[in-house]
Amino acid sequence: MTNNSDNNPAPSTQRPSSLKLLIYLLLLISAGSLSYGWYFLTQKLVPLIESPVSNFLNRDVDLGDVKAVGFNSIKIGKSSINSDKNNLDYVTTDEVEISVNPLQLLNRKIELTINLIDANGYLEKDLENQWVELNLSRGERKPFYGFNFAVDKITVNQGYLTLENQVKDEELPLLLKIDQGIITFNSNQNKYNFFAQSSTGGKIQFEALQNNQENKWLLDIKGKELLTDEIYYFVDLPIDAEAGKVNGDIQLVFENSLLENYNGNLDVSAVNVNIPNLPQPLTNSNGKIILRNRAVEIEKVNTNLGEINGDVTGIIDDTNQLNLQVNTDSVAVGRALESLNLPPLPFAVTGEIIGNLDIKGSLTQPEIITNISALRPINFLNTDFTESQANFTIINNDLMLENFTLKTKAGGEIKGEGEVSLAKEETDFAVTGEVTGIDLRKFTENLTTSALPLSLKLVRGEYKVTGFWQNFSATQWQGKGEVNLNGGRVIVNDLAYNQNNYQGDLQLIDIPLDTINICETVECADGKLQGDLQLTGDSQNISLSGDINVNGASNFNGARIIVNDFTYNQNNYQGDLQLIDIPLDTINICETVECADGKLQGDLQLTGDSNNISLAGIDLTGNFSFPLADTIINLNNTQLTQGEWQTELNAVNLDLGSLGESIDNFNFPLQTGKFDTNLTVRGNINNFSAVEVNGEGKVNLPEGMLTVERISLDRNNNFSSDISALHLNLDNWGDLGKTSGKVTVTGNLNNFSVDTIDVAGNLTFEKGINVIKQPVNADFVLNDGKIFVKKATSEDISARGVINYDFDEGSIQDWDLFITASGIDVETLPLPNSLQGIDYQGKLNVEGNLTGNLQQPLFKGDVTVNKFSLGDLAFNNLGGNVSVESLDAIRFSLFDVTNKNNRLTGVMGAGFLPQEFNLQVDGAEITGVNRQDTLAINISNFSVTPLTKSLLPFLTDNEYVNYLDGKLSADINVNLANFDFVTNNVVIAKAQINNFISDKLTAQVVKKDDKILIDTGELVKGENKYNFQATILPFGDNPEIEAEMMVSNGDIQTLLTGAGIYNINDIFQDSPSLRLCQAKDLYSTQADCLSGNPSPLAVVFPDTNLSTDNLTNSIGNQNNLLLSFSENISIDKERENLSSSPVVSQDENNLFLVKEGSESLSNNQNISIDKERENLSSLPVTSKADELTENQTNLSLAREGSELLSDNQNISIDKERENLSSLPVTSKADELTENQTNLSLAREGSELLSDNQNISIDKEKENLSSLPVTSKADELTE
Repeated sequence: MTNNSDNNPAPSTQRPSSLKLLIYLLLLISAGSLSYGWYFLTQKLVPLIESPVSNFLNRDVDLGDVKAVGFNSIKIGKSSINSDKNNLDYVTTDEVEISVNPLQLLNRKIELTINLIDANGYLEKDLENQWVELNLSRGERKPFYGFNFAVDKITVNQGYLTLENQVKDEELPLLLKIDQGIITFNSNQNKYNFFAQSSTGGKIQFEALQNNQENKWLLDIKGKELLTDEIYYFVDLPIDAEAGKVNGDIQLVFENSLLENYNGNLDVSAVNVNIPNLPQPLTNSNGKIILRNRAVEIEKVNTNLGEINGDVTGIIDDTNQLNLQVNTDSVAVGRALESLNLPPLPFAVTGEIIGNLDIKGSLTQPEIITNISALRPINFLNTDFTESQANFTIINNDLMLENFTLKTKAGGEIKGEGEVSLAKEETDFAVTGEVTGIDLRKFTENLTTSALPLSLKLVRGEYKVTGFWQNFSATQWQGKGEVNLNGGRVIVNDLAYNQNNYQGDLQLIDIPLDTINICETVECADGKLQGDLQLTGDSQNISLSGDINVNGASNFNGARIIVNDFTYNQNNYQGDLQLIDIPLDTINICETVECADGKLQGDLQLTGDSNNISLAGIDLTGNFSFPLADTIINLNNTQLTQGEWQTELNAVNLDLGSLGESIDNFNFPLQTGKFDTNLTVRGNINNFSAVEVNGEGKVNLPEGMLTVERISLDRNNNFSSDISALHLNLDNWGDLGKTSGKVTVTGNLNNFSVDTIDVAGNLTFEKGINVIKQPVNADFVLNDGKIFVKKATSEDISARGVINYDFDEGSIQDWDLFITASGIDVETLPLPNSLQGIDYQGKLNVEGNLTGNLQQPLFKGDVTVNKFSLGDLAFNNLGGNVSVESLDAIRFSLFDVTNKNNRLTGVMGAGFLPQEFNLQVDGAEITGVNRQDTLAINISNFSVTPLTKSLLPFLTDNEYVNYLDGKLSADINVNLANFDFVTNNVVIAKAQINNFISDKLTAQVVKKDDKILIDTGELVKGENKYNFQATILPFGDNPEIEAEMMVSNGDIQTLLTGAGIYNINDIFQDSPSLRLCQAKDLYSTQADCLSGNPSPLAVVFPDTNLSTDNLTNSIGNQNNLLLSFSENISIDKERENLSSSPVVSQDENNLFLVKEGSESLSNNQNISIDKERENLSSLPVTSKADELTENQTNLSLAREGSELLSDNQNISIDKERENLSSLPVTSKADELTENQTNLSLAREGSELLSDNQNISIDKEKENLSSLPVTSKADELTE
C-alpha cells in the first residue's frame, strides 16, 4: 500500500468523507455502548453478582452502589452479608471491589474476583457449640444476556473479625485483625487462606480446604504467641487452660458442618490448666501437647500442682477420660499436703517427698492416684523415717489411702490404708494398718499429755484410727499388736484410746525384769516377765488387773513368777505371786552358801507403788522354799516391808556341804552332815549377806549328832551358838573317838575358821585321848586356834594347860600340860616290842609337865609304881622319876621304896627299844647296853624260875615238865632288828628239872628265826654227866621241843628217878611222872591222893622227832576214847604211805572217834568236852549210853556226875567215805611230814582221802561201848 500511495495517490474527496463517517459511527457506537455499559454496570451488574454470591454463601448478600468502574473492575460501596434467624454471623465492608477478566467476555463465562476492603466480620459459636454453618457452593451459572457469572475468588484486605462464644458467657469476644485473606473456589473444593493478628498480639493463619462433594471441611490453624484461651475459639479442647501462650497448629475436620476430628501440635508456655475436681490448677505449665483424633496427648509438660512441681505426660482421650502421669520433684511434706488441699497435720512434720501422680478417670470426676516416697528422711511424732512411701487416690474430695509405708533407720515400719473426706468442714478420716519396730514412747509424746513411762518398741501391730482432722486430739485409736519391751513382748488386744483414755488386754511375754529397777538390788537382769492384764485408765492414771508370771534364762534360767489377781490403780498395785524355779544365784546369798543351782519356790502377796518399783518399795508376805543339796529349805511367814525382811527358816536333813567352802576349814567332815533347824532370819534387801538369825537345830553326822540348842547371828555376821554333842565320833580329829558334851561357839561368818572362832565348853572323850585309854572329861576354851584346857580329868588322870591343835592337819602341833595321874594300869601303856610276850602288871602314879607334841613328846615328872611285876618277877612298890626328852630318849629311874638296892633304871630309844638298863633284885642283876642295834645283856645269879615262866612258859606248862629252877648267869647278845640272840657261857647253878636237881648246867644257846638251838649242853650231878642238845620251837600256838640226851658217864637211875620212874611198869604209864602224895595227905579223909587209883591216861613218847607244825604230845589208851588238844595235824599230802605215822591224839579243836570196821558214824554232829577242866587224868569214858548227856545238837562226854567237860568242840570224820574199816594207819613216824594244818588218814599205798573234811559221829547212836580206840595202828580206822 505504500507503493500505491507513492505512485497512485487516492482521490482526497473520498478519504475524508469515509473517515468522518466512520468516526461518527464509532462515536455513536461508543456513546451508545457507554450509555448501555453504564446502565449495565449500575443497574444490572450488582444484582447479577448478588445472586451467585448469595448462592455461594447460602446467605443474603447486600451489595452497595457502584462507586467506580474500571477497565476490568468495579467498586461497590458498603456491602454486607446479613445474619438471619438461624445465624447471627455477619460481615460488613466499606468497599467491595469486583474484578473480571475481559478476555472471559469472549466466551461469555465470567469469573468474578471479589475483594473486600475494610471488612468487619462477626462469628458466633452457638449453644450447640457450633460456629456459623457455611455451605459454600458456586451454584449453577445463570446466563444473563448470554453471559454466565460465577464467584471465583474472594480476597480480604485489612479487615477485622470478631469471634464470640455463646457457650461460655464469661469469655470475652476475640478480635482478629485480618491482614490478608483469600478464598478460592473450584468446582470440587474451595480453599481458604487467612493471615490475622489477635488483639493480644498473637499471630494466626487459617488454611482451609472444603470438599464440595462430601461437604467436608479441613481447617488448619497455625498460631504463634496466642493466648491460651484464644485457642478455645477455634477448638473446644477438653481441658480448661488459661493464661500463658500457645504456639502450634491445629487441624480441624468438619463434616456436615459438625466438627468431626481435630489434630495438632501445641507448645504451651506458662499455661494454667484447670481440671475439674483436682485439688489445685496445673499452673505455669510448659511443654508440648499433641492433639490426635480429638484426643489430647501431653508429651512432656512441666507444671505445678500447687507447690508440687513435676512433668506431666499422658492423654485425655476423645471421651474425656484422663490418663496422666506426673513425675514430681521433691517438696516439703507440709507444702505437699497443702498443694493437695489436705488439712495440715496436727503435729510437726519435717522432710521432703517425691513421687508420681496418676490422674485418671473422667475429666469431670478425675482420680488422683499417687505414689510418693521420701527423698530424704522425714520426721514426725519424734520419729525419723528413713524410707517413706504412700499410694493414695483423691476422688470426689475423698482421699483414699491404698497403702503407705514408713520405715525407721532401726527397721521400724508403719503401714496403713484408709480414707480421708475433704469435702466437709470437719474432715473425718479412718485409717487402718500395721506397725512394726516403732518406739512408742517417742511416737506418742505428741499424742498424749504425758509420755509413756517405759521405752516400748512396737514389734508388730494392727491399728484403726478414726476421727476428725481438725480435732486430732479426739482421735479414736483401736488396734492390737506386739510391743518389744527391752527384748520382751507385750501382745496388745482390743486396745482402745480416745482423748487420753484407754483400755485393752495385755499379754506379757518374756519382759526383762531389768526394765524395772527391782533388778538394782536383785540379780534378775536376765529374768523374764509373763502375764495377762486388763489395762484401763488415762494418761494420768493407769489401772492394771490380771495375772503375771516371771520366768527367765541364764542366771534366771527356767524361772517363773506367776502373778494372780494382779491389780494396778492410781500407781498402786497388788497381786498374789507364785514363784517357780527362781535361781538362788539371783540374790547374793549364794556368795556364802553354795546354792547357785538352787531354785526358789514360793507363794506370797505383793503390794506396792509404781512410783517406786523396787524391792525397797514393795511389801511382801508369804512362804518360800528352795532345795539345797538333798533337802528343802522352807521360809515360812516371810515378810518384806520397806526393804526389811524376816522369815522363819525350816530345814530337815540339810547337807552341810552346801554351806560353802568355809565348812571345810575344820578338817572335820561337817560337809557330810545333815542339818535340821528352825530359825528366825531378818535382813535388808540391800545386803542379803547381812542378816540376823535366831533359832535352834540339829546336825546329824556319820560320826554322831550335834544339837544346836541356840544360834544367833547379827547383821555384822557375828554369831553365837550353844551346841551339845552325844557320842560324836572325833576320830578325824586325832583319833579322839566318841565325844559327848556341850560347847558355846562364837565368831564371825566373814572369817569363819578354827583360828577365828571362840569355843568354850565341856566335853567327854569316851575312849580317852591318845595314851589315855579311858574316858576323859575336859573343860576347855578354844581361842585363836589354841585349846586352853581348864581341867581335863579321867578316872585316874587330870590335866590342865594349853594345846596348839592344827585343825587343818587334824593333829596336835604342841602342848603344855601339867599332868597328874594315879592308879594307871601299866598294862594299858605301850611297851617295847621285845616285851610284848611278857605279862607285866602294876599301878602307875605320875605327876609332871607334858610338853612337845605327839611326834616329839617331852615329859618330866615323878613316878611311883605299885605292885609292879614283869612276868613272874614281882617287885615291891617303886618310886622315882621319868623324863622324856624325845621318842628316842626316855629315861627312867625306879627304886624299891623298901629296899633301895632293888632298882630298875634305863633309857629307851626309838621304837621303845632299850638303849641301856639295869635291874637289881635281891643280889641278882641284869644289865644291858645297846651297841649298834645289838643289846648286850649280862645276867648274874638270876633265878631261872621267873625267867622261864615269863619268857618260855611252855617249858613248865606241860605234862612232862612242871618245874624248872636254878641260878642263871650268862652273856647274851640280842639283835634288836629281829631279836635273834647268841649266848656265851650259859651257866645254871643247881639246875632243877621237876624232881631232878643237878649241880650245874652249861650250854651254848642260839636263837635264829623262830628256833632256839641248844648245843654242847652238859648236865652235871655229882660225878654223873649227861650231854644233851635240843631244838625248841617256842612260838606259835603249838610250841615244840625236840631233844637228845646222851649218857656218857652217868647213872641212868639218877635220871629216871628224877623223871618219876621208879619201876619198870612206870615206863608204860601214860603220865611221865607219878602224882606224889604229900605229908598232908596222910591226914586227909579224902581218898584223892592215897586211893591208889591210877590215871587212865598214859604217856606215849614218840620214838623220833615230830615236825614243829604237828602234834607234840599224844594221850591215848587202848581201850579208851582218843582225846586230843592241839590244832589240826597235817602231813605232806604228797605222801602216799602213812604206815610210819603214829596215832597221836591231842588236838585242841577236834575229837576224832573211830569204830573199827564201821561206816562213818554221822555227818556234822558236834561233840564237846569241858574246856574249863584243867586236868583230864581222872576223866573216864564210859561205855553206857545212859551215862552220856546230850546238849542240843552236841554229844557231850562227861565224867559221871561231873559238869560238861567242853563246849562246842567239833569232831568230824570224812563224810565222803562210806566204809573206813580197811584204812590202816601205820606207825612209822619217819614217814610223817610237816607244813600242813590237818592230819589226813589214808590207806597204805593210796592217795590222801581228804583235806579239811569234818568228821562227826551219829547222834542217833545210843551205845558207844563198842567204839574202842586201839593203840595198834593196824586196828585203827578213820
